Amino acid sequence: MVGETNSGLPTSRRATDHLGPQDAPNVHHDFAANLAAEADNFDNLLAAAAPMEPDTLQRYVEARLGGAKTESAWLDTMPLYVAVRLCETVGASERHDIRFHSNALDEREWLACAGAGFDLLRDGENDFRDWLQSHLVRFLSSKRDMGGRALFRPSL
Repeated sequence: MVGETNSGLPTSRRATDHLGPQDAPNVHHDFAANLAAEADNFDNLLAAAAPMEPDTLQRYVEARLGGAKTESAWLDTMPLYVAVRLCETVGASERHDIRFHSNALDEREWLACAGAGFDLLRDGENDFRDWLQSHLVRFLSSKRDMGGRALFRPSL
């Protein structure tokens, strides 16, 4: 269904509009909206869930959602979904190389990657900068693909 905004610009109806007013970019990361969409399937999802020991990232998320002081002031400056995705990506890059394929990782491995990424990043921006620098050094010395030698060598 297509409507109009107050400015007269056309809008389209999203499948999640029935869940309430939301900003389009945030719907994908809106836990409550996604949970509401799965309400009829909740018992099946709960039955399929496997118990796991909480890791450092899970404890961080629980503290942040609970309004408690966390151990990462730098990650606290980001929206929670951004902080978690950054931890996942950094951890996956650390555990599976920078060229990891996300579709090759199962749910348990993503959780392990996220925890590893949090452990690398929890102390702040300088740790992230150091992590990036270590990857840059490897890139610049690489002979693969578009490594530093290919990008920065003098033309012949």
